[in-house]
Amino acid sequence: KQFNTSNGNFSNDANEYPLFRKVSIQASTKNYLTAYKLVKGGGLERNFNDYKSIKFKAAALGISNLKITIVKKGITEWSNQYSYTTAVTGSETDYVISLSKFVSKSILTPIDLSDVTAINFSWENKNGNTLNLSATIDKLRFSKDDLGYVTSLSDKEITIYPNPNQGKFKVGFILNATTKIQNNITLYFALTASRVV
Repeated sequence: KQFNTSNGNFSNDANEYPLFRKVSIQASTKNYLTAYKLVKGGGLERNFNDYKSIKFKAAALGISNLKITIVKKGITEWSNQYSYTTAVTGSETDYVISLSKFVSKSILTPIDLSDVTAINFSWENKNGNTLNLSATIDKLRFSKDDLGYVTSLSDKEITIYPNPNQGKFKVGFILNATTKIQNNITLYFALTASRVV
């Protein structure tokens, strides 16, 4: 049906390694559809041992199982490569996946990222019937951010300092996506409460 790739147009943080591709797929399959991105030209390997997660935007209608495989030069059997499967929703969502979640079926040690050549995305149809797929992946990048650090806002970690203060303070938090937010902070002075919006 349709397969489009284009250079991703986004700015990344200094602690990220962008893979600059946007993929859009519309197709039908009984089995799976795969898109991959080499990490360096010519299929050369790159060391990602300093990186902690991968980040990307994705959406999928029709098939929600997305298997992500990190392709290592030192592993010759495809079934031994390290992978992780996640569910993808129909609306474009930011995903952050810890690299420690990638496992091999036969290698019991944690992934060694010293020889990564590609990253592979497969939408897997597990029901045996032909299904239509409409999917996108965008803003793919390796990140040095630890997943615990990235998801701290969803864990309700908001820092207000100095504390105590006289009504002048700074608020610190981390978002895993660029978005508008509204914080409601209640300040307590002795027994009187006031609200800052």
